[in-house]
Amino acid sequence: MFRIHGIKRAAACAVMLYPTLSFADPGPEEYTWYFLSGKTLLAACDAYLDISANPNKDQLAEYFFDAGKCSGTVGATADILGLHKDALTGGWLPEACIPDDEQLQPLIEAVVSYGRDHPEFDKVNAQAVVRYALAEKYPCPAGTCNGNEESCG
Repeated sequence: MFRIHGIKRAAACAVMLYPTLSFADPGPEEYTWYFLSGKTLLAACDAYLDISANPNKDQLAEYFFDAGKCSGTVGATADILGLHKDALTGGWLPEACIPDDEQLQPLIEAVVSYGRDHPEFDKVNAQAVVRYALAEKYPCPAGTCNGNEESCG
């Protein structure tokens, strides 16, 4: 057995397999860590929309990488909203009810539009921006919030 930062590997794996569950909701003011900020996400989504609108335009590889960051973040967040709807109900972030047949581009357009209208989201977790944007564009109809109507987008 080898060590990972001073912890035996078996112990580290056990911690990953059996995390401590917390039912405490930290709220938006305490959710300060992020890998991708709202501002970075909007720049990446601008690249995505530019590439979509101008597919024959010569671009740097970095531009395509940024477009991938955008599509990955928006797509993954939308998937989480759909797959874990029951688990997310009642939290401090709004919910979205995205139609099953919706394409990625309208989601990204909604995120960019929302982000431009809300510069206060520049320095927050990018997924929070996506959730607020999608909740505004795709609000959940009444009766789909498991009895907690306040949590619906």
